Amino acid sequence: MKLSKVLILALAASVLLLSNCKKSTDTSVVKIHLPDEPDKLQPYFSSNAFSRQITRLLFYTLMEFDSKTYQYSPLLAKAAPTIAKVDTNANLLSFTYELLDEANWDNGKPVLASDFEFTLKLILNPKTAATKWRPFFSGVKNFVIDPANPKKFTIIAENDLLMADAFGSIYVLPEYIYDPNGLMKKFKVNELADAATATQLAEKEPAIQQFADFSNDVKFSRAVGSVVGAGPYALEQWETGQFVLLKKKENWWGDKVKRSMLTAIPNQLYYKILKDDAATIAEIKNGNLDVVGSIKPDNFIALQNDAAVKEKYNFENPATLQYSYYVFNTKNDKLADVKVRKAMAHLLDVDVVISKVMKGFAKPVTGPILNTNPFANNTLKPIKYDPDQAKNLFAEAGWKDSNGDGVLDKTINGKLTDLKIQLLYAPQGAGKDVTLMYQENCRKAGVVLDIVPKDMAAIKSEVKTRNFEMYLMASVADLSTPNLFQAWHRSSDTPDGSNTSGFGTPETDKMLETIRDTNDDNLRKDLYQKMQQAIYEDQPYIFIVNPTERLVINKKFQPVTTIKRTGFGGYLEEALAPK
Repeated sequence: MKLSKVLILALAASVLLLSNCKKSTDTSVVKIHLPDEPDKLQPYFSSNAFSRQITRLLFYTLMEFDSKTYQYSPLLAKAAPTIAKVDTNANLLSFTYELLDEANWDNGKPVLASDFEFTLKLILNPKTAATKWRPFFSGVKNFVIDPANPKKFTIIAENDLLMADAFGSIYVLPEYIYDPNGLMKKFKVNELADAATATQLAEKEPAIQQFADFSNDVKFSRAVGSVVGAGPYALEQWETGQFVLLKKKENWWGDKVKRSMLTAIPNQLYYKILKDDAATIAEIKNGNLDVVGSIKPDNFIALQNDAAVKEKYNFENPATLQYSYYVFNTKNDKLADVKVRKAMAHLLDVDVVISKVMKGFAKPVTGPILNTNPFANNTLKPIKYDPDQAKNLFAEAGWKDSNGDGVLDKTINGKLTDLKIQLLYAPQGAGKDVTLMYQENCRKAGVVLDIVPKDMAAIKSEVKTRNFEMYLMASVADLSTPNLFQAWHRSSDTPDGSNTSGFGTPETDKMLETIRDTNDDNLRKDLYQKMQQAIYEDQPYIFIVNPTERLVINKKFQPVTTIKRTGFGGYLEEALAPK
């Protein structure tokens, strides 16, 4: 997620590229706006939503949510897995998958169970950068390829029905590209899944580190010919700060399969990187973009009132799974007291955010599970703007204006400390307006909110080292069974982990482990409710809003929108057909 120099380069490059390949009126090219730079086109090493928007078209998973039915459906797999208890041990389950006969790689060879096995090894190798993925697969005990069918395999894992979702979400990589020297072949999945055994292997087996170094080569993140998957598109070109171009593969195997999710209509997908909102609006007005999502609400309304724009574009407002929030570093001395965090929450006027900033294109959100999800705790109420309550909470936490300079202060470690909090944010979209409004509310309450604009790569670098006090972020919620473990378990409170706030107690860890392990649906639902309550009470985040998408699609295409997509936007670019 990742300005004038960037803009000039982007415009010049796009003109050159499009003049060399297709005219702007050709519907075989879809020009899509990206508000920031992808970081890597390697699905296990990236943490960038704009990267995921692209990688989902380069790589395929076993299963995916159908964009129309929202059912978890087979993609590379022939069918949903067959799940059974392992006879010798009631605490283990077997998950059996078979890959589509038609699925093959760019070299014409079939996608095999051994490719899936290799991908799992890449994730579990303790030295690779797949840190955020590894915890999901620590319960794997064995991997068996059917000796009679190289496309069929069975995974033995701990008795955790959520494992089916985890296995289904793995982007299968071609072993011949990502491990041509067979460095990982001699290692078994079950020994890599056990953290202690994997650590011992890494100490005595040089191949573990050698493979990690090889896999971390930048070519696997951005080089044409090295970013290779089973998806319909291949990376054709990537010019940093300007554009990413995907081209549909000739004779792609998915065109032979009658499955609605295996749809890829445009010949080329041209992702134009523009960080500046004004420049993006100008490109819409000039007809130089076909698809633009997450438009600032005031800009969206202005465009709707522009007759020339209305003639060219359809305006769409699909629901989204996005939610925005501010993250506290709960281990920071100024923010360690929950009363301070709650006081800060009372200074954000979510009602004004919805009415003034979002122009009604949003709903309040109270936690990481949206209220449309069956596991949501809908007893939780949005925290209201209440500066008087904030003042009381600050006072209870020992923050008062002792020297009359208008700023709250407190003695910390023997030093008088002002309540000055640095907040990192990416200045694109509505987040900037929300943050400026929040800054003013804080100022009136005696809090100096030092807002610092940075691109997402810089923010994530600061977050990784925990060199932050607050930052603004947006995420995509789960459509079905939520997986809270990665973001909220204390084992993920690491430099590469997702628990960046430092949230957690032994009790919440135990709840998350039980949610993961139990087969009792009623118990799981009850623990989800309690977990949301615990997050709500500890206030590690200030949850802001769940926005409705603001999207324009060129009228030369049939608009295709959905609540479910990887990344942001609410559209399916691969399904855009010419009218």
